[in-house]
Amino acid sequence: MLKYLFLLSRKMILEGGFMQGFISKDSAAFKGKQVVLYTIPNSPECKAAKEFLFKRGVKFEEADVTRSAAALEEMLKFSPSGRPPVLMSSGSAINGFDAAKFAFLLSV
Repeated sequence: MLKYLFLLSRKMILEGGFMQGFISKDSAAFKGKQVVLYTIPNSPECKAAKEFLFKRGVKFEEADVTRSAAALEEMLKFSPSGRPPVLMSSGSAINGFDAAKFAFLLSV
């Protein structure tokens, strides 16, 4: 968790804020991926998001942003809050866990 906060702080300082790179649809950075869930360890929201996807049989790639600076940078392109979980599918992003929004985006 501490590493995640450090990387987030560093990114905010270097770029003057994390909202500059917000992209919600048709992102070139997202092409080639089906469903990606950006997470952090020990987060009840991230756990709920993963359980939602597992229960519905949705195949997804989990990207732990505390373990990968590249995953953190990619997530920050789509997340105005900079706080996982962030679900990416078909170039659209959902910030935070919301079962209704997840179901709508994934049509499950």
